[in-house]
Amino acid sequence: MFNNIRGDSGLSLWLWTHQFEIRHAIRRAYKANSFCVDEISANQYRRINFFKEVGLDASRCLQTDWNTIDGGRASAACLLEQFRARAWALGILYKSLPRFEFERFHITLRNIFDRLPEGNLSRFNLQAYKQRMSRVLASLKKLRPDMVAIGTVEILAVRNPGGSVHFEPQLHLVIQYATHEQIRCALQTEYAAEEYDWKSSGSYQPYSPRTLAHSLAYMFKFKPLLLSRTVDQRAQFQRGSFVLTGAAHAEWVIWMSRHKIYELLIVCSEPSGTMDELHSCNLQRIVEELLLATPKHRTAAK
Repeated sequence: MFNNIRGDSGLSLWLWTHQFEIRHAIRRAYKANSFCVDEISANQYRRINFFKEVGLDASRCLQTDWNTIDGGRASAACLLEQFRARAWALGILYKSLPRFEFERFHITLRNIFDRLPEGNLSRFNLQAYKQRMSRVLASLKKLRPDMVAIGTVEILAVRNPGGSVHFEPQLHLVIQYATHEQIRCALQTEYAAEEYDWKSSGSYQPYSPRTLAHSLAYMFKFKPLLLSRTVDQRAQFQRGSFVLTGAAHAEWVIWMSRHKIYELLIVCSEPSGTMDELHSCNLQRIVEELLLATPKHRTAAK
């Protein structure tokens, strides 16, 4: 069933035929992104074998091949589903969000009390986490009724200077029509000041289409990353980012396999119908919208 993930006909062949256009479109948004039908298919096959090795039913979590992807949603651990969601975000979602607007920020939130040591990621309660953050957005909505926000939950692994590893849930948000002060006030309805750390990019300047696309591509990257914190010879902390491996990587994949991608999203005041298309739109149309929505295509159309 899993031996020919790429396939040589139907949607699989269509994607393979257009893969250079697709790759160019998503790399324009975020250079770390790429697209290759054969590479994704090979990595998916390795993931299927991993599921077999740990005694999990791959058919319940992963797509069997590109030609059956429109039959229903698999888990967030599925590489084909990850590409589908990324293309949706850079096409349909991107087109639905206002561009060249003031007061838009890309914010990353980290709550230090959400951290879990390696081996305990299964204890992370995604639903409770989302409910708390949804209350923050509801408070922000009261301060700014026209506010629009979409966010993704990311699970990072962090290696501390002593060598131990912990998992750190983070929330990446693109927020439209809200100020720094309003966001801070909303956070303080749920968190004490010492409970969270946040960083933001953006300013009260027009936010270009390419910048928005970059934020969405980053939010939908779905990479198993390890942040390493080391101390250099000057006793200064240094940080590096690496691909997660070993037992921590297996733990990350298994956790992702227990959730659908839409479960990792937090949305406030979504553009009408956008989330429905994430659930049900066929992949070829999603990709066609991606190719039409990139900043290059929009510039060329003017």
